[in-house]
Amino acid sequence: MSQVTQIEQNKQLTSRAISEIIGDGNFDGLHDVFTEDYVQHGGVAGDMKGSAELQEWFEGVHAGFSDFEATEEFSLTEDDLVASLVTYSGTHDDGEFMGMPANGESFEITAISIFRIEDNNISKAWVELDTAGLLQQLGAMDAPAA
Repeated sequence: MSQVTQIEQNKQLTSRAISEIIGDGNFDGLHDVFTEDYVQHGGVAGDMKGSAELQEWFEGVHAGFSDFEATEEFSLTEDDLVASLVTYSGTHDDGEFMGMPANGESFEITAISIFRIEDNNISKAWVELDTAGLLQQLGAMDAPAA
């Protein structure tokens, strides 16, 4: 398989993870995309170990935000790494999220995720996002004074 083809496959894999699994909540394909021993560093939930923990987190997100969306704005790929800029949005209209009861508040934040691909599956990710912006938009944290 040529390098260009493998790089394109890696990009398609992470796009599928973002749109279908994370964004749409279609967890049937989770094990086709993430390794069982997947590790995530960072993100709102903090470090995660295992694809089951990833699924549990995003099931909770979808339960609390009926209109939750994850949109990949663009991605950059090199060797076994894919970096994606993702916009997350939703309305906290159902259930509890991080200890906060539903309050009807909406949010939109961006995140940068760097995924490592091993044997055609996502094995690791590093996630940086606007956690303060998320909590401020959901009414859980005051904005800093000007």
